[in-house]
Amino acid sequence: MTNLAKNSSDLKVLANAGLFAAVSITGGFILLLWLESWLLNIFPDYGDDLVAGLMLLWTWIVIGALVRSVEKLKSRIQGWKLLILSLLVTLVGTMVFQLFLKIIPNWTWVASHEGLGKIDFTQILFMSITGLIFGLISLIMLRVKSKLISGLLIVLVVTGVILLIYYLL
Repeated sequence: MTNLAKNSSDLKVLANAGLFAAVSITGGFILLLWLESWLLNIFPDYGDDLVAGLMLLWTWIVIGALVRSVEKLKSRIQGWKLLILSLLVTLVGTMVFQLFLKIIPNWTWVASHEGLGKIDFTQILFMSITGLIFGLISLIMLRVKSKLISGLLIVLVVTGVILLIYYLL
């Protein structure tokens, strides 16, 4: 198989899986936002925090499944392609979610969301970087055979992110 055909085949798999994952992230975020009014009735002080945590969990699930499925479909695809795909999927998914909020700002039925009609670029940036980190962790778990080294690398990534956040804020 020529190099051009291999790259075209890789691109097709990446595009299809990435599109499905971005739609899944957007749909999950919209569903969680819709459930926020119900969660605020049960947990009045922590409903919005619970939704933010569930959004991160949903992103972890989708990105982890994305990396594993692309690896299974195209074994030994280059790791940087999977990392870029993780970044782009969360970027596109969060941007579509923000556009949804701009187009339909009163869809949430939550009174505490005053400025929902504005696009929140900090959420887009945060979720994109989070998707990249989740992709890196998934890639480490998938490609590193030794459980000890894999765990150590994941601890180093998480520690690095915590230190970066601590020193930047």
